[in-house]
Amino acid sequence: MPQLVREGLIAKYCPSPLAAEIKSSHANRDCLVRPYLGKRRHGGAERRSRFQASSLRNLPLHVDQMEQLGLDIETYAKLMAEALAMMHWYGEMDASDVKFVLAPPRSTAPSAKIHSAVLGEHAMWLLDFDCCRQMFMDERGVDQAVAAFFRNDSFFPRPSTRACPDQALWEIFRAKYRQASCMVGGDSTRMRLPRILVEKIEGTQWKRVENTGPLAMVEVGNETRVGLDGEHLVRQMLEPLNWIEVSTWHGMVD
Repeated sequence: MPQLVREGLIAKYCPSPLAAEIKSSHANRDCLVRPYLGKRRHGGAERRSRFQASSLRNLPLHVDQMEQLGLDIETYAKLMAEALAMMHWYGEMDASDVKFVLAPPRSTAPSAKIHSAVLGEHAMWLLDFDCCRQMFMDERGVDQAVAAFFRNDSFFPRPSTRACPDQALWEIFRAKYRQASCMVGGDSTRMRLPRILVEKIEGTQWKRVENTGPLAMVEVGNETRVGLDGEHLVRQMLEPLNWIEVSTWHGMVD
């Protein structure tokens, strides 16, 4: 981000004793903003970010901060939804551990520019594909993608159990994801998978919110499944096999 943008973010979120040091730091000349649409800061909206724990190179902005700054979070949600749909159904990858950042756009791509009084002209960039894995184009792949969704940082909006701005943002994301998925096309069996994926994300998140029990993520080879009962998942996956190694089994909790 340009120097003027960096200094504005420092002035708003940095404790004054550290401001001069952060401004003069060579490492902080490169500023990338991570838009966390699926997370609000704990402790109230007025709590200031702790620059001691991060740098401008990977500066997290939570959804409440973006609301305060007047950023176009609906556009961000739509861009993320389109990117996720393309990765899932065109690239056939689970999008595990990908990163979204806000940074200046390429001069050759005017249509990708987003205008903001705070961040100036910027674009959304997608980084880090090294942990992505190929998806099966069936419900096994859906479970794999759902696991990756919750394993990633909180870039994507999350469904809520009540009417609130977070639920409204999720509905925008969900609608754009399904629309973009339909544009990719495919046979009737494949076309139903985006709907199933969205329903599993919603069901998984609601179970997390209700705190009815720890969610298990079980990975066996290239297959991942998510559910409340980890032992049942293992038994279900072992049934057709003579032997197997369960490489990872852990509760998915914050």
